Amino acid sequence: MQLIIKMSGLIGFFFLSAVAYAQSNYIGSGICLDFPEEPDNYVDLGDVYNDLDFPLTFEAWVYPHTKASGNFYGLFSSDASGTGNYYGLWIRINEDDHVELEIGSGAGAGTSHRRGLRTINTIPFETWTHVAIVATSATDMTFYFNGVEQSSVSTGGTAGTTSILHNGNHAFIGRNINVHQNDQTFGQMDEIRLWDTERTAEEIRSHMCSKLTGGEAGLLGYWIADESFTATEVLDMAGSADGTIVGSVDRILSAAPLGNESYYLFSDVWGGVSLSIGSSGGDLFEVTEVGSDVYGIFIYRVDGEPYADAGLLPHPAYYFGVFPLTTSTPEFGVRYNYSFDNGVVSALNESSSDWSVHDDGADESWVTEGPELDTTLNQLSNTGNGRQEYIFGVSSPKNAVSDMVIPLKGLWPNPASEKLHFNTVTGNGMVRIFNMSGEQMYVQSFQQAIDEVPVTGLASGQYVLLIDADGKTSGALFVKE
Repeated sequence: MQLIIKMSGLIGFFFLSAVAYAQSNYIGSGICLDFPEEPDNYVDLGDVYNDLDFPLTFEAWVYPHTKASGNFYGLFSSDASGTGNYYGLWIRINEDDHVELEIGSGAGAGTSHRRGLRTINTIPFETWTHVAIVATSATDMTFYFNGVEQSSVSTGGTAGTTSILHNGNHAFIGRNINVHQNDQTFGQMDEIRLWDTERTAEEIRSHMCSKLTGGEAGLLGYWIADESFTATEVLDMAGSADGTIVGSVDRILSAAPLGNESYYLFSDVWGGVSLSIGSSGGDLFEVTEVGSDVYGIFIYRVDGEPYADAGLLPHPAYYFGVFPLTTSTPEFGVRYNYSFDNGVVSALNESSSDWSVHDDGADESWVTEGPELDTTLNQLSNTGNGRQEYIFGVSSPKNAVSDMVIPLKGLWPNPASEKLHFNTVTGNGMVRIFNMSGEQMYVQSFQQAIDEVPVTGLASGQYVLLIDADGKTSGALFVKE
């Protein structure tokens, strides 16, 4: 929140911390579901998807907490019951930390009445991972972690079932229950999506870091949990399978890398390769100089004011994020090419340009980082060091001379009619004059020194004079009569 007041003819900024946030949060990653370790905490979707069959695609961002050896984490299931035969499908993290999808035979319970596939690799714990499963049959499934295809093998079930069988039992998020066990998630889930189509690798990668509208073709169910921190319902943004929270599932700020638009790139040779994303205000965010330990980069833009604004400078109504995939500490460069159309920066306050960063959407404080500023290129740059979000800002108001500008002394006459004189500025550089709307009205380069500028071509009014020389900027307000 910002309060703007008038000070000595210039606009000054004071900042007030928000004391209470809205109960909904649709900005960026928004809100996620937080499942406790105790049993009987899940989301009940009711008796839905009784026509669901292959092909299908399941997607979700998951943050599983480290689990005890031998435990299972249920992520999603249909037609699940603690009694009777195996029906429907279930997706879970198994006792050995692999992700698996199985279906039931409907004729009994046990190894001979289930079949499916599981990943060979284990899923990481205590970090956000995008999980996608594309299943075209009980024996043809493709698993993805963060858009990277995973090899898979049979779960060991020997049922001959070829289609998904249904009964009158319910579907669940964060739970799989059968006659032998009650598997529930301990951790967070966000952006849960169920499709009745075979999603391609390109479709999964292109949309895993960007939110959907809910109206996409083939999207059966879409649960984002952003509608409220306190409601007991989890709305289905694509259909009518609204979920009811059972037990004490909490809703907390999500740290999943999500925005309104995203781009990605996978490579094992990064020389000369960069990835960029634009904005409505003309700003361009770019990742470049990627290190060899990085095998993939996702970048995204969030359209909207940050939900948590502690530590922010005046900023545009959008920001950007980076999600690197790496085998160790990621190394890459970040460049932010700002535009004078972004609503906060102009040639007058350009020298106060900065950006603020935080780790993710669950981090409620932003830190001003102080990147390198190049006013010739209209660019901020620095080295990135992992998963972070960036927002451009200025410490001086748009139409005021930045407090980083050295006051220009000896100004006379003021008001001026023909020439404006001032104490000599030495060096090689450029002199510029702007009106109070930030429009550049005069520009002239000079060498060695300058001590006056002509103003006869200016209309009557107040102006800003800026002189750039040898890396320093001097400036002053003056009046043309």
